[in-house]
Amino acid sequence: MRYAVLALLAVYVGLLPTVVRAQPDVTLEIDATDNPLRIAGWLGTDEAFVGNLRITARGGNTNQLIFLPSDLKRQDGDEIIGRQHITLIGTTELTAEHPRDLQVKVSGVSVRGTYTGTIEFLVPEQPRGTARVPIEVVVRERPTLTPLAGTDKVQLRLVRCQHWLLGLDCGLARLFLSESAFSDSFQLQFDNPGRALVTVLHVDVALMGEHTRAQVTGKGLQIPAGPSR
Repeated sequence: MRYAVLALLAVYVGLLPTVVRAQPDVTLEIDATDNPLRIAGWLGTDEAFVGNLRITARGGNTNQLIFLPSDLKRQDGDEIIGRQHITLIGTTELTAEHPRDLQVKVSGVSVRGTYTGTIEFLVPEQPRGTARVPIEVVVRERPTLTPLAGTDKVQLRLVRCQHWLLGLDCGLARLFLSESAFSDSFQLQFDNPGRALVTVLHVDVALMGEHTRAQVTGKGLQIPAGPSR
């Protein structure tokens, strides 16, 4: 008889509905200093661009933080950083009323410019739009000048006569040497492989004889003014 009563009690308990205690409403708050979130870095030197964002759970704890980034579009351009390149670094557990710093990492950047989009944070079973933050990624590029082939290393064979002995030395030099030995100018060519504008602030050239080690002074060497970009 005892076994029958226990069996009926077990069946009765099994038929009772499972009561789940509802989690109190949790709201997410983003620090005003991180809204909007701005990230900046240099192209080619940073594998990824990382920014810090401080977030606080109000009204309760949450052990799951849903991260929803959008694609980032470059201003004045068609380039897009896909949302798969935007990730969240750090724990997704938040303790109520305790601010926590998270890191947002943006990778896959290949073109300089300013990219904009949004990132959104959610807790389970809450509607979207409660914690949405604009994001702005500023990608800078260091200007680079590269000498073109043929001008990266210049070797000139020049003659400078002094018109002594009634110009006899100049006459003999021009008789036996080519015209290139008396050239007064040589053009240096550079390439800017990036998209950043290059501003030339100062230009200086030093020349020295290979055998005599004699230096050409400023009076004999002049650089004409040209475009600065």
